[in-house]
Amino acid sequence: MKELNEHHDVTVVAVLHDLNHAATIADHMVVLDGGRVVRAGPLWEALDEAILADVFGVDATIIADPRTAAPVILEHDTAPTTPPPS
Repeated sequence: MKELNEHHDVTVVAVLHDLNHAATIADHMVVLDGGRVVRAGPLWEALDEAILADVFGVDATIIADPRTAAPVILEHDTAPTTPPPS
């Protein structure tokens, strides 16, 4: 998809549910909640921890990929932990 855009001057619109995958190929992102646009813009403006929590119910941290600078979502495990037996 990125090649189509960069080498053939074609606009590509894709619907992806894997935000990490989307961040590797997109320049802009539109975040929808129930069909309503809640945020749109360049990746780093469209994605933040508050949007992940509010729209997707995900507790996560967003970091920059050290090679590409694309956002990488690191989901936190919020499942209750059981202490080890004593």
